[in-house]
Amino acid sequence: MTDAEIKAYKVRLCREANPEKYKTYAKEWQKANRDKCKVYMQNYYQRNKAARIAAARAWQAANPEKFKAMLRKAYAKRKARLAALSHA
Repeated sequence: MTDAEIKAYKVRLCREANPEKYKTYAKEWQKANRDKCKVYMQNYYQRNKAARIAAARAWQAANPEKFKAMLRKAYAKRKARLAALSHA
């Protein structure tokens, strides 16, 4: 094992021994570094975007009746919202 792998292993052991301590540390770090967290999440969602779309398309193909029902419900909801706005 390289030095980096040994260090990572030791860190993991410490985190497993004190999960609450590291959980609070992580939350505090996230509060202090909002911009870094935001960039990380944007990159994360961008990386997984293709996989999410593929999974959704596969589900839609496997469940056409459920998908059509979802679309009908969404269209009805949108139509009701627009009607409420135009009459308000």
